[in-house]
Amino acid sequence: MALTALHLAARRADLQQLRQPGVQLDVCDPLVGTPVHVAVQYGHVECLQALLAAGANPNVAHPSSITALMVAAFNGNAACASALLQAGACVNARATHLEGHTALHMAAVNRQPAVIAVLHAAGADANAANKHGQSATLLAVKAGHVECLHALLAAGASTGATDCQGTTLLTAAAEAGNAQVMA
Repeated sequence: MALTALHLAARRADLQQLRQPGVQLDVCDPLVGTPVHVAVQYGHVECLQALLAAGANPNVAHPSSITALMVAAFNGNAACASALLQAGACVNARATHLEGHTALHMAAVNRQPAVIAVLHAAGADANAANKHGQSATLLAVKAGHVECLHALLAAGASTGATDCQGTTLLTAAAEAGNAQVMA
């Protein structure tokens, strides 16, 4: 499948083109995903809202299993994340091709505490583990993202979780030299 006119309209924020009747809203290009993915990637909240209002499915995953919500989390776009969640995006979907990460994992790894708060408000599982047993909290600690750690703890994340190798939050902080996290 190639890019459609709707993919290009989402990239350019062309609301006129997005509102054309009879367009296929959920066509998934193997490189960029759906028009919803494209609107989120470029941070075009109005375009995203127009696509969702026209009936685009917020849960269609990119061929690599990434949802638009994961893209919003990765990019730190809380407004897009909110719009997707209001349209029914699955807050705990997993990217099977990316270690089983959820949107919360992606927000934690990429230092996005505002998105963590949005995901938490929508019911994200603060203790969800990827296929290596790593929670978003553990990933935030390993990366030294103190703001994300605080947001995750406020969301109810456990401080006692370990990954499949037995790594604890304290061990991960010490190994990464993150004294700020250990405080």
